[in-house]
Amino acid sequence: MSDGIVSNAYSKATAASLRCVRGNGEGEAPSSPAVAPPDQYTVVFPGEVRDNYTGLIWQQATSSTTMSRADAKRSCATLDLNGHAFRLPSIRELSTRVDEAQVAPSIHRAMLPDTKYGARSDNGYWAAEAAARDAQVAWALNFDDGFTGFNAGASGSWNHFTAAWVRCVR
Repeated sequence: MSDGIVSNAYSKATAASLRCVRGNGEGEAPSSPAVAPPDQYTVVFPGEVRDNYTGLIWQQATSSTTMSRADAKRSCATLDLNGHAFRLPSIRELSTRVDEAQVAPSIHRAMLPDTKYGARSDNGYWAAEAAARDAQVAWALNFDDGFTGFNAGASGSWNHFTAAWVRCVR
């Protein structure tokens, strides 16, 4: 949780920090599978799904092709879906789509059915933010397992990509 974003890519073979909480719920045991929240999504318009926990409304479909981050921002800004204005999501908003109860893809499959995934860096989804110290480097999230990262690698490395998938939000 160094950046406040979680991922289910945790190895039990290594030590980890622990933060205890107290509440009325039972929670999930460390070795128990994650459980998706009940009634998380509602279709509010054709092609639009509301996350009932965050209040965000998502484009149900993934972009038909991968594209540059600049093109992704333009695509969301000009999306004509039910007369609503959309935008490219922040990395934190995008990370709320990760369903820790699922892997490959780690997302609600019925409500967001065409989500692209795979262990390669070219299967990420763009977020709106650039990296803090380099405006040419941008965040993305891979729904294979919810991994977040940015395209700062040299050509040929795992974290080098110039195009990614897009799902817009409002």
